[in-house]
Amino acid sequence: KYLLKMIDSEIKLALEPKDEVERVRRCHRNDLEHVFNFLAVIGIYYLISGTGNKALPVYAIARFFHSFFYLNEIRQPFRAISNTVCNLTYWYVCLSLIFTLIHS
Repeated sequence: KYLLKMIDSEIKLALEPKDEVERVRRCHRNDLEHVFNFLAVIGIYYLISGTGNKALPVYAIARFFHSFFYLNEIRQPFRAISNTVCNLTYWYVCLSLIFTLIHS
C-alpha cells in the first residue's frame, strides 16, 4: 500500500506542468499555427508565378528569431518586431499572389 502511494505521488509530480516545458510547447504550437499557412501560400505563389522572391528567407530568419526570443524570454519589443516582419512577409506574398492571379 505504501508503494502504491509513493508511485501515485510520483505520477502526480511527473504530470505537473513545468514552466520550461510549457514555454517550449507554446512556442512549437505558435510555429505550427503560422509556418504551414505561409508555406502553403508561398508554394502556390511559386507554382503560379514560376519565379522566386526573397520572402522565404526573410520569413524563415524572422521566424527563427521570434522562436529564439520567445524561448529565451528576451524582452518583448524584439519578439514583436520579428513577429511583425513575419506577418508583413506573409501579407506581401498573399498580395503578390493575388496580383499575379489578376494579371495572368
